[in-house]
Amino acid sequence: MPRIPFVDKSDLPEAYDIIDRQQSKLPERIDSDFWNDQPTVRTFSNNPMMGEAHVTANTVMWTESGLSDRESECGIMTIAQKLDCELLWHDHVNLSLKFDRLSIPEMQDISDEKFDRFDETTRALLEYVVEYVNEHGAVSDETHSLLSEYYDEETIVGTVMLAGFYVSLSHEVRALGLQRDPFVGWKLDNLSTVE
Repeated sequence: MPRIPFVDKSDLPEAYDIIDRQQSKLPERIDSDFWNDQPTVRTFSNNPMMGEAHVTANTVMWTESGLSDRESECGIMTIAQKLDCELLWHDHVNLSLKFDRLSIPEMQDISDEKFDRFDETTRALLEYVVEYVNEHGAVSDETHSLLSEYYDEETIVGTVMLAGFYVSLSHEVRALGLQRDPFVGWKLDNLSTVE
């Protein structure tokens, strides 16, 4: 149960500047109404500037990291699994299915931390994110070098920033008691519950 109440949708901004600026890089259904339905935005908006900052930062992470939508989902879902953040896992299962980013078997493999199904580039990304979380950002030279074989400096910075954002968001979500009920499950056992 959330520890603080949701802000009524009528009290949220009708539009966010960042959505207008980045619309061409976002899926059609990701708009201000989408954000105003999210429990994160409705909770964080108890502090209006923080609610808006969340929408802005999240949108920038999705559109400017240099990673593809599929690669971003791989990173986000790995972080959710590693940090036991059910809300992020549940919501990104939903996004992955809606926008055809990851298959059910791929998400189940991420849940099990089994990356053999993925190509070499994606495996390097997944292994980087696992180490980033496990080592609190202290990624080894070897892991950094491996990622550098597949991504340029701009995308490595984007990957680090995306990972840091979602580590922080996982902690925020758990601190405020945000969840989806029923939870889709780490192995997607309750997939029929995805909205």
